[in-house]
Amino acid sequence: MDLLVYMVVMIPLSAFYFGVALAGILVPFGIVTSALWVLVTNDPGSIHVDRSPFLGWMFHTAPGLILTTLCGVLLFIVMLHLARGIGRLQQLLASALIIR
Repeated sequence: MDLLVYMVVMIPLSAFYFGVALAGILVPFGIVTSALWVLVTNDPGSIHVDRSPFLGWMFHTAPGLILTTLCGVLLFIVMLHLARGIGRLQQLLASALIIR
């Protein structure tokens, strides 16, 4: 019976885990690759910032793009720690529902 409860609880949790993992990998990857692309090609492309001069500086100068790249790498590292925490929570949930 406990195994059935565990399986039913895991259905929505696994969809949530997948969404978090996908967003947590693709967003930092997009930030890093777009900043490096602008650094290498010197073409900001479709990055237009009208209301915030700081964001305009970040996306159109080399130091700002390097800072953006470092923020993307930091987000990826945070995602790895979040995945580790989710794994530990999954372990606690499994031990509470399956193992007695």
